[in-house]
Amino acid sequence: MLAPLLVSHVAFESPSPAYLTRACTRRSQPTCSLRSVELLRSAAAGSALTGAGLALALGAANACFGILDQTADELADILGVDEVPPALVRSVLSARPLYEPIKGVSSSCTNAVFPEFNVVNDFNDCLLLKRRLFWRGGGKGALLIDQTMEMGTMWQTSTGSSVWGGGVVLARHMEGLGEAYWKGKQVIELGSGAGLGAITAAKLGASNVLATDRDASVLQLTASNAAGNLGARAGVVGTAVLEWGQPNSEVDSTRWDLVIGADLTYNRDAWPFLFQQIKRLRAPALLSASERRPNELASLSTALEENGLRYRILPSPFASGYAATNIKIFQIEPFSGQPGEASATSPELPAASSQAVTPTKEAARAARVANEEAIAKIAGSAIRKKCSLDDAIAGACQP
Repeated sequence: MLAPLLVSHVAFESPSPAYLTRACTRRSQPTCSLRSVELLRSAAAGSALTGAGLALALGAANACFGILDQTADELADILGVDEVPPALVRSVLSARPLYEPIKGVSSSCTNAVFPEFNVVNDFNDCLLLKRRLFWRGGGKGALLIDQTMEMGTMWQTSTGSSVWGGGVVLARHMEGLGEAYWKGKQVIELGSGAGLGAITAAKLGASNVLATDRDASVLQLTASNAAGNLGARAGVVGTAVLEWGQPNSEVDSTRWDLVIGADLTYNRDAWPFLFQQIKRLRAPALLSASERRPNELASLSTALEENGLRYRILPSPFASGYAATNIKIFQIEPFSGQPGEASATSPELPAASSQAVTPTKEAARAARVANEEAIAKIAGSAIRKKCSLDDAIAGACQP
């Protein structure tokens, strides 16, 4: 029974016509097929999904982009028309209770296959899901991260209330370093948002993790996600409001072993404050950065050099998709000068560094295999036990 599900997952990164009967040609991003929309709508109305149907739904939901944001526009693309009736939009949105948990386990969300926005600024559905699943690989289970971002308020509230692509890449890179690397470390995360990085560090054995953000309300989400994923070790993760570059007794009183952060560089105006904070911490840093504009990472590299921060650029642990092509890990050496000082020293580091270990291709391949096996088991459990995917993810299916 699991075979067709595994096949559908293998096809995720290159969906075949069997899964996507019609691709969107105007938006340069995959979209749902008409068949998948009907399948999800019917299933939400109470129709049972067979094993093959669930496999199709997984593959179809994986390729959807912008349905939760621009439903009418996406349907118009699928149908090849300029406008669709409001009744059809409402009908498709009725499938949301089924679509969200299926989308949450698809590789477009777990592996950051697509960017946060497409060329016409439709918003990636993964950021609008109420709950996301992130595979840890190696039989270590998964993390369930709640998100609170909504389109109507996202620019008035913290954009950190969802996990962006850089967070997915950073967490997978952290897993690849292995538990021995993290054991006993004191870790601080900048711009924690939903808390995936901080929780991953705690899961891997860090003894003390401080999740920081400038938004006190989003830190409540961080704490809630830590409690939901860490159980008895939830106390390992603390939270603190932090304005970059400013004195903070809770932050400054600890000698940190490592700084982590994801998607902190999207606003270039904030770079000087970020660099100042990294200098203040005087610890090695692992930062994931995304290229959303041409030459953005090259500009970031130049800015790091000009601010006297020595670094190496590490490849993404992912093999394909947006996470592989547009997101990199910047491994930054601890700063030894004065916080306001810039250095003319070369940013080049030796090929071998004692500060971090780059995951091998074999480890990355093993993580992908574990990912595929896990999604097959979860979907198979939902079918056999006739429970929802949400319950299957949480391990709450009853025999």
